[in-house]
Amino acid sequence: MQYTVYSLSVEFVCVATLERSDAVNTEASRMDISHQHVLVTGAAARPREATPGIGYAIAHLAGQRGHHVTILDISSDGVRGAEAAFASEGLTCASAVVDIADPAAVDSALRRLVTDRPVSAVVNAAALLRTNTAFVPFTDMDPADIQASLDVNLLGVLNTTRAVLPGMLQAQRGVIINIGSIAAAYPAPGLATYALTKAAVRSVTATLAAELGRRGVHVQGFAPGVVQTGLHDHTPTHYQDRLINGSVRGRPASIDEVAHCVIAAVEAPDAACAGQMTAIDGGLSPYGVVSAR
Repeated sequence: MQYTVYSLSVEFVCVATLERSDAVNTEASRMDISHQHVLVTGAAARPREATPGIGYAIAHLAGQRGHHVTILDISSDGVRGAEAAFASEGLTCASAVVDIADPAAVDSALRRLVTDRPVSAVVNAAALLRTNTAFVPFTDMDPADIQASLDVNLLGVLNTTRAVLPGMLQAQRGVIINIGSIAAAYPAPGLATYALTKAAVRSVTATLAAELGRRGVHVQGFAPGVVQTGLHDHTPTHYQDRLINGSVRGRPASIDEVAHCVIAAVEAPDAACAGQMTAIDGGLSPYGVVSAR
């Protein structure tokens, strides 16, 4: 099955190996961050896109910080683009073209890519929001597009997480970061399926944190607001305005700002944040913010 994916439609996993003081809490001072293995889904860098997606930004920052990076994405052009971008800076990454909606394909790719260095952190950043179905009435959506969104946005998270968990549980350490969206909390007409999948990811994050936290695996999520990616130009102005003007930041986030939040959690997971889906929305308030006078 082939999907047309945009900036939010990426399949990439970022994993980092963490030296932890106990099975739940991590002391940043004791970590050797130069030997982490970060798996990121949805980290493609497509040649025709002026701005890459969140997944690529996360993978790129992980590489810059000395982690071993593995990329999974459904786009062959995007994978080659990411490899070329890494190489242009003297960085390397392992990669595979994979449909993360296919659990057998994910298992096969990781068996091939993950050999002597197990994945210690995974970032589920892949998501599907086709530009031709975004912000259109639910009754106009093709059932195939609805199924594709469920396959990538929800089952992709489950498939990738399930594939890396045995190694994490054996090592009694690991980090799972799920990328959600404020669309789950701030629904908009035309985003019924996307919002549903992101609400499900929020629930999965909380459930897995409760299941795995005492076994050494930290699970946490981040829910970006309006981010300056290729999809930004396809978002209705009134929706952007509501989310931007109602925030303290007063502008879209950059992909690098999101990446820094994610990698900070990968390198120093905090049990106080376990199970939380933390918004990266610039201080969005449903009541608006007071402008300076």
